[in-house]
Amino acid sequence: MLLSELLATPDLEPALRGLKIAGLTADSRMARDGFVFFAIPGHAGDGMSYVADAAARGAGVVVAQRAAQCPLPLIVVDDVRRALALAAARFYPRQPSMIAAVTGTSGKTSVVAFLRQIWATLGHEAASLGTVGIVDSRGAHYGALTTPEPVELQKTLDDLAARGVTHLAMEASSLGIDQRRLDGMRIDVAGFTNFSRDHLDHHADMEDYFAAKMRLFDTLMRPGQTVVIDADSDVASRVIEVCRESGLTIFSVGSKGEAITLLSATPNALATPLRLAYEGAEYEVNLPLAGAFQVSNALVAAGLAIASGDDPSRYSRRSKRSKARRAGSNSSGNARAPPFSSITPISRTRWRRCSPLCGR
Repeated sequence: MLLSELLATPDLEPALRGLKIAGLTADSRMARDGFVFFAIPGHAGDGMSYVADAAARGAGVVVAQRAAQCPLPLIVVDDVRRALALAAARFYPRQPSMIAAVTGTSGKTSVVAFLRQIWATLGHEAASLGTVGIVDSRGAHYGALTTPEPVELQKTLDDLAARGVTHLAMEASSLGIDQRRLDGMRIDVAGFTNFSRDHLDHHADMEDYFAAKMRLFDTLMRPGQTVVIDADSDVASRVIEVCRESGLTIFSVGSKGEAITLLSATPNALATPLRLAYEGAEYEVNLPLAGAFQVSNALVAAGLAIASGDDPSRYSRRSKRSKARRAGSNSSGNARAPPFSSITPISRTRWRRCSPLCGR
């Protein structure tokens, strides 16, 4: 790839346009011959301090947010983090055709796991990406961050697409959103779970934390795309307002939900039978999990499955009352066990191994 193709910068010096690029990194230790080094400013230090190390390892160009003395050709951009994410997406261009990003203080891990299971049961080649790493039909591959750094993230997307994965559910942490890690992704649908006090080691205050999460909706998504929102969240009305101002389609779920309305939840020792309303019909779902929070997570996952184009009758059963009201309809649920019955929680072993990383 040429530098002009990697950066897509119109004012790039003619002498640099035809430079062949072998890779890109924001970690000087990973620089090799022909690499572009992105000097990222951070809390602990400035990437410009590591240019000499990157150059010694073979880097040929530096991208940064400010001008400075530099032993290599220096390209200055307004937002180096975003430039890195976009460049990584150009270098690793393949992505699954359907990507759902889920944000919120808690519940992200369960939602993406549930969504992956629903998609897989419906016949899609699906994967999830987040706190427990990558999970797909081949098994689990543990990672270090909820939302990986841009180069690793885009390479992962490229690898998944190459393996035939068409549907990806991923966690979008506030830090990952704020640090532009997702800016090169083609997000199709998104979900919001809830919001509570957390991550103030990175965010200045709760409003800054909220704004970071909202960037997924007001910046990274396109008008007309769908956001699934847990309407029972304390901040649901604020999230809905942000999404409407951004021209997004709202798909709210829960007891206050307008798209999927939770009519009843009757927990027992092994499961939680649910009665739901969607588009004028009632559905019965036997969720094999306990806890109101898991009901909320499962409804967000169901909403994302519908928003991605799947038919809800394929993973639930119409109630007898609904069938009576809509007699003659040929869209009632099929006879096989609905995919909701295949939903399982994150294993305790995986959770113990990964929970210290949650939210990073």
